Amino acid sequence: MENNLNANHRRSLTATLRLIEEMMHEVLDNFHPVQRPIFTRIVNNLSEAEQQRIITLIREIDQYIIHLKNSYELHEEPRDIEWMLKVRKSKALELLEDTSPKRLQAGGKLDSQIAQKLEKDLEELRQLIDKI
Repeated sequence: MENNLNANHRRSLTATLRLIEEMMHEVLDNFHPVQRPIFTRIVNNLSEAEQQRIITLIREIDQYIIHLKNSYELHEEPRDIEWMLKVRKSKALELLEDTSPKRLQAGGKLDSQIAQKLEKDLEELRQLIDKI
């Protein structure tokens, strides 16, 4: 069968499959995390047998994604770490800006002492992120 997807179709399909792959691997990473998230406590309430069943299914999903990649002539997109860091850093700084005490005022009055402390704390975090 000839691949009749144009570049836009391939780009969209690639993005969808990449997100599915990332979501499935996030599940795998949560079975045996290298580092625990600070604000999310993952409770593994699955039996060992259920975990193995899911791991097997995710491997099958990976294989099927490879099949789709080949069938529709999709290409992997190289991403270097430097680029990923810049994107994550930029997004983190944007989120901090959106959480400034001045912007939080839209959700209700903020005590001035708390606002000053929060501004100072967020600035310190901003400076740490800037060092990346």
